[in-house]
Amino acid sequence: DSAAEDGFSPYPGNINLLVVGLGNYAAALQPSEGIIPEFVNPKYADESKTTFKSPTRLECMMQDYAKLLGSGAKVGVTYTKERWLYSPVKNNLETAAQKDAKGLHPSSMASAEFDQYKVNGDLLRDAGIHVPEAQSERDASGMYLIPKIQLMPAFGCTRAEIKSRIKANSGSVISASSSLILDGDITIDHLELDGALFVRVAPGCKVHIEHLVVCNKGLRFMQLGPTAPPKLQSRGYALEKLEMREMLFDKPGSYKIREAVERVRVVFIGASY
Repeated sequence: DSAAEDGFSPYPGNINLLVVGLGNYAAALQPSEGIIPEFVNPKYADESKTTFKSPTRLECMMQDYAKLLGSGAKVGVTYTKERWLYSPVKNNLETAAQKDAKGLHPSSMASAEFDQYKVNGDLLRDAGIHVPEAQSERDASGMYLIPKIQLMPAFGCTRAEIKSRIKANSGSVISASSSLILDGDITIDHLELDGALFVRVAPGCKVHIEHLVVCNKGLRFMQLGPTAPPKLQSRGYALEKLEMREMLFDKPGSYKIREAVERVRVVFIGASY
């Protein structure tokens, strides 16, 4: 993240959203006068708990609104794996390393990026592609080596949508060091990836990958030098682009990709990659 021309970040801030029924909300306001019970959440500098890391203050949680609804209210909870929904970026490099050493979630830029890759890998694995779990070795980000997979909303947002785009048990495989970006109306019968691949399909285009083998040097995270810009210093690592195959389909139409194992370059009318 770096400042845009207006001096501000181009990315929106993170906010919490609650959806409540106005009738129940109004009824809860009368006896409570809108006051949520408070609590103290001290943050200590070390295990001795004798020095505060930051000033301690009274806090209250918005989700505690449910406690004001009364014993007769129907209150439900939807539970899922935490990292599928929540992977905050709130700790600097030093604090993240301390938490990681204790076996806690680092809540850093690297861990948030790792969690997103893992979720996307889980989705492709569930759809029938062989995607390896995180390896025992760590990369330059400090996280365990895992395929870097980005599934854009135009490819699919739900498990069912993504499953519908993948032919299960067809021998598709992605190596642990690979990087994959899928963006657009894409269906996959067979894909073997050992490197980096970016498939981008514009609106009005449909791409069917019948058989595709990609093998190149790929992308990797690298350590920073002393002159790295601040936006990278806050991350602690950078992305090094060694080699990546990019397939762009920007003219309306339907396309099929079928390449032999010897990786012959094929050109389709209306597409460039």
